[in-house]
Amino acid sequence: MANRLAGFDRPNLLDLGSPCGGNVVFFAALGCKVFVEAAEDLRRLSPLSTAEPSVSKAVSPLASLGSSSSGSRIELASGPRTGGAGEQAPLEAQEDPRGSGISLTYPDRHFNGILLWDVMDYLGDDPARELGRELLRVSRAEAFLSLYSDSRRHQGPQPLFRYKIGEDGTIGLEEAPGGSYRRIFRENRHLYALFSGFQVVRSMLLRNQIREILMQQIA
Repeated sequence: MANRLAGFDRPNLLDLGSPCGGNVVFFAALGCKVFVEAAEDLRRLSPLSTAEPSVSKAVSPLASLGSSSSGSRIELASGPRTGGAGEQAPLEAQEDPRGSGISLTYPDRHFNGILLWDVMDYLGDDPARELGRELLRVSRAEAFLSLYSDSRRHQGPQPLFRYKIGEDGTIGLEEAPGGSYRRIFRENRHLYALFSGFQVVRSMLLRNQIREILMQQIA
């Protein structure tokens, strides 16, 4: 992703997943304007969650790094959430008869790149397709989307992961706080089908059995 974004002038990058300050610093150093969307509160998305049913407040842990961060979280709620200072959070869940109601309030064609950590592993087919459509809408022409997904079939709930980019560019994993959740396994072809309007540029399996799939918006 870093090499692909080098072809853009001051690219906008959406980082969607368990937030990691080091990742923001990594891409900011490359000239990216980074927008962070935390996706740690997946209680209502995962019916087999072992976490408590209460909903945590949205926080903005990366605001001090100088990146744009709303601190909003993905969840299926009955009404809108707010971010810092009472402003509407860019990522919200609303009642929508067409599907899950997941929506991004960023403008159309806003991002040159999207880092989509393993969020899709926790979403059922309908909300996953809804998010895929929204990511297409906010992507600029020929934007890149880097998707990460577990290739293993797990029995029972698993802890959340936080992905960390090392100084050499390798991707490491660590357990993130927030309890354990059910992961939904999908074959590659089923993952690809969630992203209508994108084409697969490269797909590889990392040593930790995480799939790294690079896609690009079809111009």
